[in-house]
Amino acid sequence: MIRIFLILTFISLAKFSSSQEDESSPPPDDKPKIEIEIIPRFKPSIQGVFKLPNAFANKAFKKTFNGVGNFELAYKQPFFKNFFIGGAMQISLYDMRRFNLPEIPNGTFKGLVANAEFGYQKYFNPNWYFTFSLRGGYGGVVMPNKNCEAIGEKPKQNMAFSEEMLGLYIMGNDRVSYGLVVSHQIWYFKYDPSWVCKTNYSGLSDRDYKGYSNLFCIGFAFNVYLGKEAEL
Repeated sequence: MIRIFLILTFISLAKFSSSQEDESSPPPDDKPKIEIEIIPRFKPSIQGVFKLPNAFANKAFKKTFNGVGNFELAYKQPFFKNFFIGGAMQISLYDMRRFNLPEIPNGTFKGLVANAEFGYQKYFNPNWYFTFSLRGGYGGVVMPNKNCEAIGEKPKQNMAFSEEMLGLYIMGNDRVSYGLVVSHQIWYFKYDPSWVCKTNYSGLSDRDYKGYSNLFCIGFAFNVYLGKEAEL
């Protein structure tokens, strides 16, 4: 009898302990956890960019022109994984630096370029991401100035264009992002005094006219995302 009593007592204590653990443990959460991530990873977008250009080669172009602005409107389409393709139109404006070379006339440099783009984007977290892209295109430049206008000339030329651009962006919401961009541009034409209807510039040698026009640009960009996410 004592053995039966001890067994029953042990069973009762075990049941009581189990019921106490069940009461002390928090009730299970029946609602499924939903993780919200507002990252338009694979949405097409329209991008606007404003950059300040600064020439660093060739030397004659650097001494002659002061960058006013580079304005751009682009479309970007998801391509594969984190890659995208796109196209853009750019307008570039420069003033002539009369304070550098006194014989430089009043005038401007105007460039219009259409380009294709291939790029990569990577998110650090739901709010920040960066992009790197390569661009190539074709366009034209004109340089209206007082010297050439006096003899009825308007220098212009068609040329190729290339650019590497790096951007760092922050999401404003699920439709808009903003960022800073830096880029290196090459305008594939050779600048020399004939563009302002002169034969030479004082203080510059022939080697200062060699090479294509290279520019470093820094600026601001925004992206507006369109439609639904692409199924990649």
